Amino acid sequence: MLRVWRETMNGPHVYSRKEWIERLFESGFTCLRVGFHEDQKYFRSHFLQG
Repeated sequence: MLRVWRETMNGPHVYSRKEWIERLFESGFTCLRVGFHEDQKYFRSHFLQG
């Protein structure tokens, strides 16, 4: 079983592969969502000016 060591404030923390993938997926999804909202703001400000 692949385990990933990661330093935390409390010392090293071991994640299983499933936990690691879930964490990466969550952070990636958050970045995509933030980027999408930024794109929407950009689109509105440039193309929807009355």
